Amino acid sequence: MKKKNKIMYILLLLVSIVSISSISHAANVSSDEYKITSKENTNYIIGIYPNTRVEKVKANIKANSNINIYNEKGQAIGENEIVVTGSKIQIENETYIAIVCGDVNADGNANLTDLVKIKSHLIGKEILEKEKGIAADVDANGRVTSTDILNLKRLLVRIIEEREIFEKKYSNSEYEYKKNTLTNKIGITELIDTKASGTLQIPSKIDGNEVKEIENFLGENSKITKVTIPTGIEKISNIAFSGLTNLQGIEVSGLNENYCSEEGILYNKGKDTLVCYPRGKEEKEYTIGEEVKKIGEFAFYKNSKIEKLYLTEEIEEVEKNAFEEMKGKVYVKEGSDLIAMLIEKGINYAIDAKPEITKLTSTEGTNQVITLTIEATDDVGIVAWSVEAKGTEKINWKKIEATKNFQTKYQEIPTNGTYVVRVKDTVGNIGEKEIVIKEIDETTKKVKEIRIISPTSGEYEPGQKIIIRVSFTGNVVGEAPQLKVTVGNEIGTGTMTNTEARGTTDYIDYTYITNDQQMGEIGVYSYTGGSLKGTNGKPVSIFKLASVGNNVSIKLTLEELQGTTRIPNGQMSDAELAEINQHLENYINTAYKIAKAKGDINPKRAKVMAAAYWLIYNPFYRVQYQWGRPLAHDDYYGIGWDPSWSNTRGIECQNFVLWSLWNAGAKSIYPNASQLQHSEEYLDNGDHDFTVQQVLNAGIEPGDILRKSRTATENGHWSIVMTVNREEGYIEVAHAVDPKSDTKITRYNVGGRFRYQHLYKLPDFYN
Repeated sequence: MKKKNKIMYILLLLVSIVSISSISHAANVSSDEYKITSKENTNYIIGIYPNTRVEKVKANIKANSNINIYNEKGQAIGENEIVVTGSKIQIENETYIAIVCGDVNADGNANLTDLVKIKSHLIGKEILEKEKGIAADVDANGRVTSTDILNLKRLLVRIIEEREIFEKKYSNSEYEYKKNTLTNKIGITELIDTKASGTLQIPSKIDGNEVKEIENFLGENSKITKVTIPTGIEKISNIAFSGLTNLQGIEVSGLNENYCSEEGILYNKGKDTLVCYPRGKEEKEYTIGEEVKKIGEFAFYKNSKIEKLYLTEEIEEVEKNAFEEMKGKVYVKEGSDLIAMLIEKGINYAIDAKPEITKLTSTEGTNQVITLTIEATDDVGIVAWSVEAKGTEKINWKKIEATKNFQTKYQEIPTNGTYVVRVKDTVGNIGEKEIVIKEIDETTKKVKEIRIISPTSGEYEPGQKIIIRVSFTGNVVGEAPQLKVTVGNEIGTGTMTNTEARGTTDYIDYTYITNDQQMGEIGVYSYTGGSLKGTNGKPVSIFKLASVGNNVSIKLTLEELQGTTRIPNGQMSDAELAEINQHLENYINTAYKIAKAKGDINPKRAKVMAAAYWLIYNPFYRVQYQWGRPLAHDDYYGIGWDPSWSNTRGIECQNFVLWSLWNAGAKSIYPNASQLQHSEEYLDNGDHDFTVQQVLNAGIEPGDILRKSRTATENGHWSIVMTVNREEGYIEVAHAVDPKSDTKITRYNVGGRFRYQHLYKLPDFYN
């Protein structure tokens, strides 16, 4: 009987192993925290920790659509409720079964009941099937064994944390590291290469798996002078580099979403936390940047180089041990709120003295404009200064490069009176002096405002008359000064007309006529010359200009060029071809103007964009996606429309990109996709998708090419970058997408799904 039970146990165990290990990855969703797999038409999400709430589970899953989680009765589970084994996770039309580690009784916890059930399963007393059997595999290694019982016991008494059940320790010739059996993430724990010197390049992969963390103290080393951090690193230990005594700089990939570096110093991505100041940097004095709000733990650990470290008032938090065993002193401004924090944490500090204004004089300048001379000195260095009327509450600081010997001349003093001159140093100390101004002639007329009075708002056509009114503080007479304007990023070159001032009004109206080469908002460039006087005979002061009112810009869009003509299927006449080709030429010119309005765009980039615009917006008929269709014959890539295309009505994504490039003159450089993907400047994120933020940070420009493919040989999906908006955080791409869509432009926002892995900047063509 005992023998029979033993055989039965082995058979059951084998069934359990097979049922779990044969699971393969499901499609459509991904996660950096969970394993997403499928078995026998059932999808599973494995590796959810006990007592995990719905909102946390959703946050750890990447998907293009909404995620909804339901209980066994089909009722939606609230955001703060616990996910249990067997909960249904709905994403679009697919359902995934949640697996909570060790939760075989489906209450969302890991407890003694679960432990008893797993023991019963192993001895063949109670077989745990389907999701319960998968949950019994606590460490998610594909097998239910006695180790799962041990891990569950450890979890119950909190000997280990949840994540530790998925971690296995390994080593190679360079590093000791941990591998997460659930996600395959690598965390480096120690540098064991005693010969490492010069630049230490943290690897992006070990044994084919992504390195995501530097989890611990790397060790003591006096030969390493530089550390480079790859794109994928998500977490760096506070003490990781504290043993590198000669480390002079840390360099972080620009595509890393979690960290950045400047002047060799390691920060978090937002640069509001200073993570690590290398011990080997030679500076004796250093001032924390104004953007830094927090100094991380062990950030200046054992630093023997810095003698004076200056903290700005922007710092809100200093973590424990931030200055542990640092040789120098920490300096703060007199009366700083930081002092209490430093005392509480037992940090040795000193008070920095206020800056001193050593010279302050005023002299009458041209047109009654006062020249104010300021000289000041400070041990830390002056970084900002201001001049405000006495009693003014708001201080308008003017930033300068830090210097100990500050000198400047200031000329915008509007009236006689008492003024307060201030200077501020790097730690926030302020020195000030008063000065009485009496030299300004109060009877002088001045420019009060420059404003567009027609049109009052909206957009205008090329050739539109823009009336700009310059108002004064009194009636004026004489020859009008010259008004120069800006249109977009360029100085206006249209026609400007003005009238002579007659002494009967307090304004002059200027008429500016736009031309078809301009686009963008109207602004004032300069207002100089002429011989204006007030009715008292004194010259008019025009040294200070008010800002232009009204938001007015030229209306010029691609949609305006669209016609209503539809060319029928069949052979086209010469006249029809000429019409189409003229239309394409108009689009190229227009796209160039649109690109110029967004910034100084290379004309070749504008032509690529124009060709893409034309395929999307052409007035004759839509060009739709159709797999395998090149749109043109192999021997015809000229600008325009081939007669044979009238029956084609389709194009695939790769040829959409190539056709746009060829029509901009790039065929000889990139005759095919293979040549394109061997461009010199090539950003590759391997088998992981770029985020929109990564692409924005990479310096992408309109006209660059994006490709989605998991391998170097796979063509994948191609698109052309059309718009880059770093202020609002989005990009727009033109592409031929799928059989259900036309060629179109798609917007991708920061934080949204963005499935591309390759970025081509085409230097051979654009430079």
